[in-house]
Amino acid sequence: MRLWLGLLAVSSVVLAAWNTSDDASIWENYVEDSNYHEFMSSESERGLFPNIFNLATNSLIMSTSTCGQYSTETYCKLVEHVLLRKTTNTISPQCDICDANNVHKRHPIEYAIDGTRRWWQSPSLANGLNFEKVNITIDLRQEYQVAYVIIKMGNAPRPGTWVLEKSLDGENYEPWQYFAMQDAECMRQFGIPATTGVPRFKRDDEVHCTSEYSKITPLEDGEIHTSLVNGRPGAEKPSLELQKFTRARFVRLRLISPRTLNADLMIINKKSHSLDRSVTMRFLFRYFYSISDISIGGQCICYGHAESCPSDPVTGQFKCECRHNTCGESCNRCCPLFNQLPWKPGTNSHPNVCQQCQCFNHAHTCVYDEELDRNKWSITPEGVYEGGGRCLDCTHNTEGFNCERCQDGYYRPSGMSHYREDACRTCECDPVGSVSDACVRDDQSAENGQKPGDCICKPGFGGRRCERCAPGYRNHPTCEPCPCNRAGSVNFDTCDGASCQCKANVEGIYCDRCKSGTIHLSASNQLGCQACFCFGLTNNS
Repeated sequence: MRLWLGLLAVSSVVLAAWNTSDDASIWENYVEDSNYHEFMSSESERGLFPNIFNLATNSLIMSTSTCGQYSTETYCKLVEHVLLRKTTNTISPQCDICDANNVHKRHPIEYAIDGTRRWWQSPSLANGLNFEKVNITIDLRQEYQVAYVIIKMGNAPRPGTWVLEKSLDGENYEPWQYFAMQDAECMRQFGIPATTGVPRFKRDDEVHCTSEYSKITPLEDGEIHTSLVNGRPGAEKPSLELQKFTRARFVRLRLISPRTLNADLMIINKKSHSLDRSVTMRFLFRYFYSISDISIGGQCICYGHAESCPSDPVTGQFKCECRHNTCGESCNRCCPLFNQLPWKPGTNSHPNVCQQCQCFNHAHTCVYDEELDRNKWSITPEGVYEGGGRCLDCTHNTEGFNCERCQDGYYRPSGMSHYREDACRTCECDPVGSVSDACVRDDQSAENGQKPGDCICKPGFGGRRCERCAPGYRNHPTCEPCPCNRAGSVNFDTCDGASCQCKANVEGIYCDRCKSGTIHLSASNQLGCQACFCFGLTNNS
């Protein structure tokens, strides 16, 4: 598409070169313009920003009125009236007809964005003063960040009074720029003073009114350049206010009145909104709107996380190719497993890359949790307690903020990697002897000589799985206490046999007393009791 590139800087026009690639069908409308500072990136900048391209090419456009829509009508270019061109022909070479049913004489609104030399044209005022007001609405089909709007006229002067507007929903519109025929009309029509010379913006969302682009000349092929970025405070350092101001899906040209010659205005009775029919055909069929090209420079909204925005070959929609571990149509969120830190837009000074959560390959999604971040409870893949990533729906029998431990009923053997899918093994606790089906989960949970996988036994039960009686108990599965004295018997641990088996120097049914001539019953003494020693002072023992 032919794009009339230009930026408003006093009265000069700054042209920008096209960016091209091998896939011309996708990239031919991309343009890089260093004048739009907040949209661009360079080697030194950290955020990523797509190139600016002509959004109108892929848009849907409509107008409330088009010439020849209901019947054939005659029109003449104002150039003949002003330059007093005369001809002996019945029909002036500056006059023609508009007929929507004639492929050679039709001027539909689609011609304003098709990239050809054709043009859109409205009905002339000869058809009624109601055709002074015409709306042209451009649906960009998705939201973009708009940098500038450039309009090239066809065979008529630029509009006299009109408003350039934007909307996100197609219902509620806000002004971007006011245009008036004279400076005084800015205050009378829009309630704001006219801007003369180079615009000076105090706010990023400030709306100005200008008469610079409503002059009668040129009578045809005139251009209007509207920058939404240049000169604003946020142009050097991006601001949320400027991003909000330039964000749009719908762009509307609300045309209020065409530019007319002052002498011709005398025939229009504005108060009664009527026409002097005696001079209608002489003058008013020369007044109409005509637009040959509308270019809307902008870029996909990728929040500083994409540097390309190719078109879908099926839908024609442009979609960010997200980087920095971001996802979503606009890279407006971190990818499912990269929420260790909260999402932030990339800027010219910092990329704000989404950081990976540590879930040890046991989860596919995590979320940022401010409480975890505040308390330093979440660990990064580098082993640092920083950020607030909380893993969701841990798999492979794991649980915890980072899926770092096994669930109840499972354990991770000593030395086993956290990353293995089979790291958590099933506890094999005996249902009769164990307190529950849970066992010692890992080395960090082990106490008092326990090992991962050891079950928690009921009193009287023992073994790794609590599958047998503990020492000093007998008759599994009841595991009643052994009556034998532990210090004096040799079968206390197993407590087998019909009676207690006493150590050599021990006697009694329960092996609980020393034999005559021995003393001091002790479990550490293999004989149970030690022989008396009296140093020869007595024979009694």
